[in-house]
Order: sequence, then C-alpha cells, then structure tokens
Amino acid sequence: MNNFTWSRTNGKLVKTAKHWEERYGTAASFLSFNIPQLRSETGAVTCPYAGDCAKVCYASQGRMAMSQARSARERNLSAIKRLRSTGKIADAILEDLSHKQVVTHIRIHDSGDFYNRSYYRAWVQAAKERPDLTFYAYTKSIPLIEWDSHPRNFRIVQSLGGKRDHEVDLDRPHSRIFVSHDERRALGYCDGNVDDMPAVLGYKKIGLVYHGTRNLDDVSRVRLSIMESA
Repeated sequence: MNNFTWSRTNGKLVKTAKHWEERYGTAASFLSFNIPQLRSETGAVTCPYAGDCAKVCYASQGRMAMSQARSARERNLSAIKRLRSTGKIADAILEDLSHKQVVTHIRIHDSGDFYNRSYYRAWVQAAKERPDLTFYAYTKSIPLIEWDSHPRNFRIVQSLGGKRDHEVDLDRPHSRIFVSHDERRALGYCDGNVDDMPAVLGYKKIGLVYHGTRNLDDVSRVRLSIMESA
C-alpha cells in the first residue's frame, strides 16, 4: 500500500520520457509528486516564497484544478504532516518507490513547493538513498536550498517570479516565465515548454512561455515583462 499518491499521467512527462528514449536509446519512466498549490484547504502554506507567479500558476488551471487532482494533493500533504513528527518522510517516499517497478525519474512538484527545511531535506535524503533515480524540481524556496548537500541525482531549477529573486544564483540552473518565444529567445533561454529535458539535464537558462488556460490581463503581462528583464 502506498503512503502517497503519485502520477504518471502528466502529458509533459510522458513526452519527456519519449524524447529521453529517442536521444539516449534507453527506456525512461517519469513519476510526479504533488502537494496543494499555494496553500491547502486547511490554510497550510505550501508555497511560502511565491510572488507574482501565483496569479498565473499552472497548478490552478486546467486538469490540475479538477477535484480529483486537488484531493490527491491534499492527501499527500496530510500524509507528510503525519510523518513529520516521526521524521519518517524520506522513509515513506523510499518505501513507495520500492514498489514502483518501472521508474527512472521523479519530478517533485508540478504543484506546491518545498515549504520548510525538513520537508526539503527529506527529498534530498531520498535521492541519496536512490542514486539509480533522478530527482528534480523547480522551486522558489531559494532560502532553503543547500547546494553542497545535493547528490548528483538531485537537480534543482531556481524559479524566478518569487519573493526571493534577489537570492537566485544565475550561474546555476534557473527558469523564467515569458509572454512569447521571441522574448525567450532574445534573452538566450532554452525552450522548457516542450518537455522537461532541460531541467533533467541541468541546463542553466530555461524559458517557460506562458500557455495557461487563464488569459493574461494587462497587469499580468507587465509583471511577466518585469520578471523577464530582472
């Protein structure tokens, strides 16, 4: 029995697995793990460093806004909170993964973020215990990152658009949201929309062009432009 709910149905991850196999000639299978976006139904903050990104967050749109997806994220967060008091979050992650026969990559958070240090460290520990898997995440929780503690198979992409952008190390992998591909290309960012290969491979400059179901208003466009030029 799993401790958490995991997903294989994210279309972008399915595409990433296909492109990985085409590029390297080896099979790949991606799982994703999610918690509520911004805050839970009980008010627990799950994206403590979210900023302008909150208004255009993909996790609040489309299929990710459906009740089944929201319920799964709530269950995951509840399980984490129960396990925190015993220090067994990493153990629970590893137990679940031990039952997954076909998996090569773990995306941490299509929705949510590392909301405190103990939760973040649990994922780092899980990666250390499973060097055969690649763990990766986009994050705005810049103050929590302990680069020197990361094993080689734990990949972090700093995500601009949060409250602590001034702490982002631009010499390490990071991402920006753009209004258009022309603007992305003008600043020399690779295309992170097609698949997750740039994040998995550790590309330094990843551009994500906004493509959500929620139309951008003028204020959102201005905010994105500020993020692009920061």
